[in-house]
Amino acid sequence: MEFIIDHYGLNFSEFSEFLRVNNGIVAGSSSLAAYLKSENDLTWMPNDIDIWIPVKNIENLENIKSESIQFFQKHSYNKSDNILYDSYNSYNHIIDYKSSSLNHIIEICNFKKDDSFKIQIMFIQDLSVFAILEKFDLSICKIAWDPEYEFITYSKYVLQDIKSKRAHYDNDNNNQNKTNRINKYKERGFKIYVEI
Repeated sequence: MEFIIDHYGLNFSEFSEFLRVNNGIVAGSSSLAAYLKSENDLTWMPNDIDIWIPVKNIENLENIKSESIQFFQKHSYNKSDNILYDSYNSYNHIIDYKSSSLNHIIEICNFKKDDSFKIQIMFIQDLSVFAILEKFDLSICKIAWDPEYEFITYSKYVLQDIKSKRAHYDNDNNNQNKTNRINKYKERGFKIYVEI
């Protein structure tokens, strides 16, 4: 993960501590890319870093957001508009929350640097890593990076899919960006299998 964090202009030790303090994880394409880099098999760079931070007490949300904003602004990131999830809208690469049992995103904070580096923080109700990972639409994205445990996967089959460059797409979701998601990972060298 250090290579990805350095690429985004962040101090790896400080970033790791930020995650530790907030019980956060990195999940999705950036943790997939970090794993591929650790296997000397990275041929693409992620478009963004998705950070998931559980909020145990909703009264603490403003403090956590404020600390997050300070951390990323210190590294020359500008905060863009937040997305409020009080209506449980779907996030583009996770199963549509309207139809799932995981209606737990509270708010998303977006950060940009030089229009090329994007970071999103998903503030969520207190969930396990596995509850987050199980909702990703592509098997290869069901991987997270945690500063304590390194890589965490939803199942042993995730690593098999990553190593074999194949991905299973969960067709049970209502993802409006399905075609774009599939094409993006095809361009990254993965074969995509859609179960009917």
